[in-house]
Amino acid sequence: DGLFQSALDALGLENAWPHTGNYWGFSVVGLEAIAPYQDSRIVVISPTLPGLSDTLADSPFWTYLPPVQRNQVYQIDPVWPFGGVFPVKRLATLLAEGLLAGGSDNVR
Repeated sequence: DGLFQSALDALGLENAWPHTGNYWGFSVVGLEAIAPYQDSRIVVISPTLPGLSDTLADSPFWTYLPPVQRNQVYQIDPVWPFGGVFPVKRLATLLAEGLLAGGSDNVR
């Protein structure tokens, strides 16, 4: 929804998440909610919670996810998610750079 979808559309990328986000255009979900999307990539927008990387590395559920096994976890710098032309451009640029740089199997 909103900013995130605009950036994906500008890059010609398909959003695998079929659900409408909250009022601000995003969803907070557990790992079980993304498990069905096995052919997708995972994009994490910084910042993340302290210790998240270790928690995920120790999670059999996380390490089972196909995008994690394929090193298709992409973490990008923060983006102001509440609209405007410049945040869309920044997000599109960060997504493109992140995808071109290659993914990993965890967050930082």
